[in-house]
Amino acid sequence: MTTRLLVVDQPGERWIAREVDGTITDLLVERGAPDPTGAVVRARVTRVDADLGASFVSLGPLGDGFLNGISHPEGSAVVVQVVRGRARGKAVAVSARPERPGRLLVAQPASPGLQASRKLSEAERKRLRALLAPHVQEGEGWMLRSAAAGAGEADLVADLTRLRAATAAWSAIGPAPMVLSPPPDALDRVSEGGEAVVVNHPPLRPQLAARGYSVTLDAGVEHQVEGAIEAALQPVIPLPGGALMRLEPTAALVAVDVDRAGASDSADAINARVIPCLFAALRLRRLGGLVLVDLMRQSDPPSWLTTAQSLARAAGGQCHGLTRTGLLELTLPQPGASLAEDLSGLEAVLSAAVRAWARRVAVPPHRATLVVAQVLVPLLTQRLPAVAARYGIAPTWSSLPPTPANGALWQVVEE
Repeated sequence: MTTRLLVVDQPGERWIAREVDGTITDLLVERGAPDPTGAVVRARVTRVDADLGASFVSLGPLGDGFLNGISHPEGSAVVVQVVRGRARGKAVAVSARPERPGRLLVAQPASPGLQASRKLSEAERKRLRALLAPHVQEGEGWMLRSAAAGAGEADLVADLTRLRAATAAWSAIGPAPMVLSPPPDALDRVSEGGEAVVVNHPPLRPQLAARGYSVTLDAGVEHQVEGAIEAALQPVIPLPGGALMRLEPTAALVAVDVDRAGASDSADAINARVIPCLFAALRLRRLGGLVLVDLMRQSDPPSWLTTAQSLARAAGGQCHGLTRTGLLELTLPQPGASLAEDLSGLEAVLSAAVRAWARRVAVPPHRATLVVAQVLVPLLTQRLPAVAARYGIAPTWSSLPPTPANGALWQVVEE
């Protein structure tokens, strides 16, 4: 399996994609304030709700959070980690079992002991544990990552030492609420350790190399990631064999419909191909919660149900089988804002406008005017210095009426 991280940098926005064997499996967008996911906070319990079996906590500058469980009384301090940022009207979700990933290890203070990834062979797990065990202190919790395969003692100890220092403040007594570890950036969040990184912008190479990544430059990744984003925002997904799948996220659930379209094989064969494509599509679009799937009429029992159950467990969710009306019912973790939410709003619209303008001025006669609706003018003026620095030319621009007759918020006009 070949894995790469693709980083596309542009003024005001950065895309990070995870590519496995040539297929993009994850897409994150960085823009403005960082996603709080991954931040560790000494929180203050503000309310305990026995009916919900949960507590509400203050996260200081990160707002309020929702913590399953009521083991901490109101007014007490508890160290938590943000596991889901605010999205689709849901509160920030936190866990009382914070973790800190490194290159080879994951610090797990709430799970004492030395664990190892199941992706490692039994022999490698045994070897790595023998190397690291003498350096683990009583009460500490560590997980050996799959990236640790082949690592020597010196590298393991170096990673352990860095993580021990980074998490030292988590156990210290102090005021609450207080942010103990800021959220990781999108690249660190999507990385599983050891992947090669490909960037589209030369200044990123030394920046990311200094953080331990192996970095190469390829301007073509911008078009590759942009194409994946455009495809992921389409509701209809072509499937192998000619069938189609339509995903429709709503406030209550994700509705999925499967259409035979051009497929000629059996319903069972189509459904068997749909299941892995479904989970991949949900992951890429960062969709979760209740998922109802209207599959092709199938045999009883369906031959693909075991695959659906296995993939649901791997995603941290549950497959509930078929409803009385024949719909496949899933519940999956909601990882925060969906990809569509990240790519909506005026900031995203302006980014698309700037990209279109930059591509036009990149070819002769290198002249074009960016025309934007007045609602975008404040954002554009803020970005102008960064745009000029990035492309080596200050954009010529003008404004449209407040509500353009054709509904467009921007256009590029050749001079």
